[in-house]
Amino acid sequence: AQENKPNFSCRYVIKNEPVHAKSYLWLTDDDKPIIAFSGSANYTYTAFGGNQIENLTETSCKSAKEFYDKIFRGTANCLNKTIENKLKFIETKQIFDRIQPKRDKAKKISDIETNAIHLSLLDKKTKETHRRSGLNWGQRDKRDKNQAYIPIPANVLRDGFFPPLKKPFMVLTDDGQEFMFVVAQESGKALHTKENNALLGEYIRKRIGLQSGQFVERKHLEKYGRTDISFAKIDEDTYLLDFRPNM
Repeated sequence: AQENKPNFSCRYVIKNEPVHAKSYLWLTDDDKPIIAFSGSANYTYTAFGGNQIENLTETSCKSAKEFYDKIFRGTANCLNKTIENKLKFIETKQIFDRIQPKRDKAKKISDIETNAIHLSLLDKKTKETHRRSGLNWGQRDKRDKNQAYIPIPANVLRDGFFPPLKKPFMVLTDDGQEFMFVVAQESGKALHTKENNALLGEYIRKRIGLQSGQFVERKHLEKYGRTDISFAKIDEDTYLLDFRPNM
């Protein structure tokens, strides 16, 4: 590389299963491994420079290098002139702008290629937030008060919109965040963040202007401008989450 010019390269995984693992390996100028970490932190400013909870654990340089070499074999240079023929690129902003929320209904929208559903954040019986479930799942003794899940209605479960129970999938949000989600609980009625189900509750509270762990009420959601949350399906492993105010 030229002097004072960063020597940076980027590659896309184009073969085998999608990779969501994060592994970081530092090497000397002569490619001698120094230290390695693995964990939840994405290679973004939000993860390393923002106010977001992450977890990285020091790991073996040897195992990190072996993992990298294994994944590398199924990648291609992002600057390759034919890269667009090997991957499907999607303009997420256009999709987000075409999702028209239907509050309090898990209704599919057929006018976008991914399809979308809108899941209510309110108790269908009381029309208020759940007292000890949903966004307030952790509101009990000896629990992380940010613990939360999004209820999945029976008709959405039957339609198979989300992956099977316990299968992780990527969720990209309208404000540029990334999470791994999973369908959970015995009946598959709950949708929450995989690594820690408090991440979802913390994310929602921050977006609507509440303190970490604060009890979420309907008036808080209405003040923010949204009592539901939308999901658009890109493929079997990737979804978009839209929580922009619409009231």
